[in-house]
Amino acid sequence: MYKVLLVDDEPSVISKERQVILQSSKDFEVVAEAYSADDGIRVFDTCKPDVVITDISMPGSSGISLIRYISEQSSIPAVVVAVSGFSDFEFVHDAFVHGAMDYLLKPIDEEMVSRILQRAENYFSSFQSNQNQNFETGSSQKLFDDIVNYIQHHISEDNSTLAVCGRFGISQSHLGRLFRKNVNQSYVEFLTKRRIEYAKYLLRNDEECYVGEVAIKVGYEDPYYFSKVFKKETGVSPREYKNLERERNAQIYSSKSD
Repeated sequence: MYKVLLVDDEPSVISKERQVILQSSKDFEVVAEAYSADDGIRVFDTCKPDVVITDISMPGSSGISLIRYISEQSSIPAVVVAVSGFSDFEFVHDAFVHGAMDYLLKPIDEEMVSRILQRAENYFSSFQSNQNQNFETGSSQKLFDDIVNYIQHHISEDNSTLAVCGRFGISQSHLGRLFRKNVNQSYVEFLTKRRIEYAKYLLRNDEECYVGEVAIKVGYEDPYYFSKVFKKETGVSPREYKNLERERNAQIYSSKSD
């Protein structure tokens, strides 16, 4: 049985989340509740949950501070799910940067919760299996190279922090140290840049490829979120980038014809 900690400043929301989890899976049990990020940290240290579902926007410290704290705990490979009452890109982006596996929008959807809990269960199974291979005691450089190589050959797959940690049997904090040491970036920053570079390549070279298809090919299930990330990284939307490249290529072709 996997232990779940719920964190939200609204008791009614926690009550709803508890009910949905109870209906969604028999393998997860809500063992604790907290009503602020600071309380969430204290409860987390006490009950050592496997999964934390936390609101992002709360009075006082935000849920991002809790997510950051959990990601730094090398001994506890906890899964964190961020919850937001509105589709706010900056909040969601920060949640992913600091180690959240996924996010939910209020009101909570039971089908989405079931899907996320299944991903969490897959992660724990993979982590326990691969940890036995003692990757952490091996060569740090080789481990880094193996992770980068894996990303390059599986860019369209689930390469979230937790998915990669599970696959290679390492903690989130160890993954973070590897990438800070080798490329002076967080793992998520590195992954995002690789995804966007591949997206730019597809947009430049495949006239028939729609933005939604590009999103999926570079590992984003949500085309809207992909577009937001793409614009943050490049300054233009995917559609604008595609049009600019088309115009640039037309000008090059025209100049050669002259």
